[in-house]
Amino acid sequence: MKALFALDLIGTAVFAYSGSVAARRQGFHILGIFYIAFLTAVGGGTIRHLLLQSPDLFWMQSGAYAVVVTAVVLASYVVKIRTDTVGFYLLDSLSLAVFISVGVLATVSQNFPLFVAFGMGALTGIGGGLIRDAITSQHPQALSDPAYPLMIASGTIGSVTALHFGLQPWVLSCALVLLVTLISLVSRRKVPAVVPERVAQSQTATVASVNRPSPASFSRSPVSSTIKALCILIPAAAAGLYLFSSDHGTAVAKPASPSTAVTDSKQFDEL
Repeated sequence: MKALFALDLIGTAVFAYSGSVAARRQGFHILGIFYIAFLTAVGGGTIRHLLLQSPDLFWMQSGAYAVVVTAVVLASYVVKIRTDTVGFYLLDSLSLAVFISVGVLATVSQNFPLFVAFGMGALTGIGGGLIRDAITSQHPQALSDPAYPLMIASGTIGSVTALHFGLQPWVLSCALVLLVTLISLVSRRKVPAVVPERVAQSQTATVASVNRPSPASFSRSPVSSTIKALCILIPAAAAGLYLFSSDHGTAVAKPASPSTAVTDSKQFDEL
């Protein structure tokens, strides 16, 4: 579980950075940037928890998520990382795979059917990005990138298959999603921007067309940007893991015990 928690925090850092970039390009102030970064990072998991009626909301049970998002937002003012590079696209895909496996594992642990696990895995993976794109008026990457359906399918199928054979779901999910991502990049020879470039105000009349992420060629994938991403996002996740190492079980909600459910029911009846 600790390995999954560490990967979950890395995914939180990656998603938070993409959210902070999208918010800054819309001219949001620092509080707005933090809100968008936080919603991007935990939005999918939060919706999953609410739909499954899980007893504990993971980011309320552990301060690691708030620490990671805060560190990433502050670091984004100092270090600029391009989101149209191979390195960042791979990090985004890895985060998607981890979030999918967390969603599948959380659903299965509460004894829901497999078809629900598939849906909750996909929602956990893309929910935060959809919230980010909706609030910042971006063309939704998860609904326009042709590789995303294959990534989501491979991640969910890999997670469910791994659980069936008693393996860690994130291992197979990450392997399959990264394989699909690499095949997609090689076949297209283009790198879709995770967060599209901000367009000029005079072009806002054609929002539907100009907000679509413009692919970047492999030549626009500097190694320095990937190194900067690793130097910012990994330490941010490590800080959250170090400060809240005892919270490694919060990434996946535990089913409520019968006694807890009875107590909650009585309290509700009294109201």
